[in-house]
Amino acid sequence: SRNAYRTRTRTAFEAALPEQPKRRRPSFLAIPGNHDWYDGLTGFLREFCQGGCLGGWRLEQSRSYFAVRLKCDWWLLGIDIALDSRIDSPQQQYFTKVLSYMRNRTPHRKPRVILCTAKPVWLDNPRHSSDARRNLAFFLDLVNEFGSDVKLILSGDVHHYSRYQGPGGR
Repeated sequence: SRNAYRTRTRTAFEAALPEQPKRRRPSFLAIPGNHDWYDGLTGFLREFCQGGCLGGWRLEQSRSYFAVRLKCDWWLLGIDIALDSRIDSPQQQYFTKVLSYMRNRTPHRKPRVILCTAKPVWLDNPRHSSDARRNLAFFLDLVNEFGSDVKLILSGDVHHYSRYQGPGGR
């Protein structure tokens, strides 16, 4: 139910960083996981994309994906891969603009990217479809096309820490 989603989602974050007066709130950014898509993303958008606060955090994003400039030429990109469907047109246009901005902002250096995605689709797991792998590959190609370099991919869904390194140290 709407109330159960709100309680289960917000209570943990509010306990982790309770609201504290006179303190600058850090930003809170989120990408939807598979459970967020059961209701067509309505609950996720209602809880995380309407502004306001979540405990001691500021909710700043207005869509289910985001781009944030970190220090120097580092960027944090969060993509929404939905339920293995193709990255939709508005999201693709958003990241095309962001990647173009990144390239123009640092013409003499490759912007470095930390990419957040909901699940580790590169694992050999029957739960991860070949469509999901193609979607991630498509996005990585887009990032490379604009002269940026993905240095790290963070994901959830496995419920424990794992580190994967491919051929060539990637």
